[in-house]
Amino acid sequence: MSRPGGLDSNAPATVLAGLTVALVVVALLSLRFHVLDSAVGPAWSHVLAVLAAGVVLLPLLSALVSRFDPPASPARLATTGASWALLVAGAVPAVLALAGLGETWPLGAGSPPAAALWLLVPLGLLFGPPLLGARRARSAGLVPIEPRLTFVPEEKAADALAWLCELLRERGVRFAAVGGLAARAWGATRPLVDLDFLVAGEDLDRVKPDLDPFVVRPLSPHRDERREFSCLRLEYGGVPIELAIAEGARYREASTGEWHIEEIALARCPRRQVLGMPLPVLARDDLLRRKRRLDRAIDRADVAALERREPAAG
Repeated sequence: MSRPGGLDSNAPATVLAGLTVALVVVALLSLRFHVLDSAVGPAWSHVLAVLAAGVVLLPLLSALVSRFDPPASPARLATTGASWALLVAGAVPAVLALAGLGETWPLGAGSPPAAALWLLVPLGLLFGPPLLGARRARSAGLVPIEPRLTFVPEEKAADALAWLCELLRERGVRFAAVGGLAARAWGATRPLVDLDFLVAGEDLDRVKPDLDPFVVRPLSPHRDERREFSCLRLEYGGVPIELAIAEGARYREASTGEWHIEEIALARCPRRQVLGMPLPVLARDDLLRRKRRLDRAIDRADVAALERREPAAG
């Protein structure tokens, strides 16, 4: 799911961005043919136009890549760079041909070394998104998320979420989404690793018989260096689900080592739309506070995504 105007999984928007880049290249070539050629000669006009392309295209590419929501996979970034390079290589000659300048693409007149500088433009478009995207992923704390974690398909996650929410509601179980689901509810668009919930422990017996066929780990205590809680782990249609008991759950602040109790009033959690399903989720401020304290790579990614957005209406 991509946010409005985002490029991460929105093919039309990605194509539109590529056409924008192509139009910028056409404008730069027009400047070269109509102004620079007569002012400094064909050879130097190549050099100046390529320098202008670098000054204009680098911040433009950076701005476009910034509209990818992390984690933008290396494969997706490489595909985007290739599509933009192909769009420029295909659209620019067509526009130049219409303008009667088609014979000048891609190298044009002038000395071969100067003319060959124009090859930097499609090469920059090809490699720019992967390089800029990797840098942005590192700054958002995404590395090494992708090598470590397996993301679940969106359709399967939506099916599992619909099944579980309907079941919990029918049995009167108080619950709230946390983790990646809550981050998605407040504007993040990264893929999901699993479905995480806090549930009221005293309500869990009402639904236990319905959950038993899907249990991969029975209700038991769990403690690691960051979290301490009791949880029930399920798998529905290949989607991992974790139901953590809200009472007594704690997490450890990475920077101070202090343990914090999960103080969440499940009955007062706001309702948000996630994967087409309205459900109670951890409040935005509580989620940001929790993720800043945990400070894992995936938490930093979610915080970076949420901080780029104003809270949307529920």
